Amino acid sequence: MAQTTTALSACDAVIEVDNDAGTPVDISGSSNNASLSMTRDVGEATTFDGDYKIRTECKRDASMSLKAFWTTAAAEARATLEEWFDTGGKRTITVYPGGKVIGRRYYTGEFFLSGFDIAIDAGEAGPMSLDLEAVSSGAVGFLNVGS
Repeated sequence: MAQTTTALSACDAVIEVDNDAGTPVDISGSSNNASLSMTRDVGEATTFDGDYKIRTECKRDASMSLKAFWTTAAAEARATLEEWFDTGGKRTITVYPGGKVIGRRYYTGEFFLSGFDIAIDAGEAGPMSLDLEAVSSGAVGFLNVGS
């Protein structure tokens, strides 16, 4: 197979998280890492006979990790994520890895906030970071940006 010519970088990625009113907030300008983890439960058993294990599959799950910067603006990552922590509930997270370009793939789903860490380090000259962990509440869609 020939080497690909269609690889994308994350330079144009867009990350949106719903605010308390359900309006998507673009936190791309104050975040620098998003990781979507997809899992499927796989069970296994062995018998006295046979050389291989018996495996079956069942439920799927997803989790999302976001890394953002501590900023002072109201419509950026810190304020949006703190608001989510205060109010709870599920929010829509949408990740456009290649940007909002027609035909490109994106991922979206409803998530509960399960962890929120603020790193404050006097020895670190870079921006303070926020780390968010969220777990899905239902399906995560694998969609293409429409026209």
